[in-house]
Amino acid sequence: MIKFKEFIIKEQGEASITFVDIDDTLFNTFAKVIVKDKKTGKVLRKLSSGEFKDYKFKDDEEMDVSEFQDSKLFRNTSKAIPTMVKRINRLIKSIDRFGKGDRVVLLTARGKPNDLRVFRQTFRDWGINIDNIDNAHFVGGDTASNVVEGKAKVMRSYLDTGRFNKTMMFEDAEKNLKKFMSLKKEYPGVEFVPILVNSSGIPKLWKGK
Repeated sequence: MIKFKEFIIKEQGEASITFVDIDDTLFNTFAKVIVKDKKTGKVLRKLSSGEFKDYKFKDDEEMDVSEFQDSKLFRNTSKAIPTMVKRINRLIKSIDRFGKGDRVVLLTARGKPNDLRVFRQTFRDWGINIDNIDNAHFVGGDTASNVVEGKAKVMRSYLDTGRFNKTMMFEDAEKNLKKFMSLKKEYPGVEFVPILVNSSGIPKLWKGK
């Protein structure tokens, strides 16, 4: 499995795509997933993005992700993770140096923000060159499992083009990295590099479980 330095240096004709999660991967964020009773609408609990990763919803529960669509809340409270800012900006710079066909894509469980301009400005505030990031995909979803499948669907849409022979994913949720690696059997000619961002914001090669 190739390392980060090897990933960004390309031979002629090679192209890569990197998928980057936002919450607890690129930013420490403070929006909550609100768990409600389906029948009464009563708020039962609020979950951080870290808690949401492993939460098992009961049949009589539903989630409200309105805080994750609040662009002002995102801009006013989020704090970029320095190690990841350096890593992502390095990736973006490498596109100019090594490969015009490379892509960096934001891939988040968030629903579409209510003000995309404010949302994007948050990245600029923290020195992230979002204007050179190819796209942002807001998967949303009504359960954690739907988020996993939603991210996989987006990744397939890029890999199906046949333009990329290397792909990397930065994630704090191991279940998303597990799904990412499961796609390798569908794209045997593509090198997959899974990067787990731990609770200290340190990205390391994920070994799998």
